[in-house]
Amino acid sequence: MRNATKKLKSEKSAEFDVHSNLDSSHNKGILERVVEGAMAYDNPTSQDKAMEAAKRHFRALKQKTSRKTNGTESKHKQQARRNSRMSQKKKFRSGGLNHPGCPLNAEQKARARLIMIPECMSSDEDEIDIDDQGRECRTVREIPWESEEMKYYKSVTWNHYVQNVLYARDAKRVQILRRNGQTYSERQCPDQSKIPVWSIKL
Repeated sequence: MRNATKKLKSEKSAEFDVHSNLDSSHNKGILERVVEGAMAYDNPTSQDKAMEAAKRHFRALKQKTSRKTNGTESKHKQQARRNSRMSQKKKFRSGGLNHPGCPLNAEQKARARLIMIPECMSSDEDEIDIDDQGRECRTVREIPWESEEMKYYKSVTWNHYVQNVLYARDAKRVQILRRNGQTYSERQCPDQSKIPVWSIKL
């Protein structure tokens, strides 16, 4: 679908009219061309799947135009970046937890799995710099209410993943995790029924 829409973007006549409904004569024609393009460039895919993807693309364009009009596009992009950072943190930490050789014992792993949730992760932007060995160092903002045990599990699983998974793919991508005790995340302590009691600082 991406290949098809990118190709059509070079043609002004092939752009969706987001100010009209999808069933307008113009948009119907564009929809057909996008589906045909998807079938040609993104095989194997069914016509039904291509049609649904094309409709999602139109809805996304329409929503983006609406956000630009009402001035919420910047807020939307910020939230998208936050969601992306949280997804990456969950992927790295869960990957480190499940990777062979993780230094946590069985009991610790069971406890660590309980904090692999959005409520226990910060979506704040982290500071990144390069150390004297050319490694990327990420200085994260601590969550002010998190316990030392939770910090430990998060740090161990992150570092195990980047050093044993990312390093195997590309040494330049390894990120060394550091903590800045003076800069805290704005993440508020969630409802205590959603997180382990031991994850909260006493």
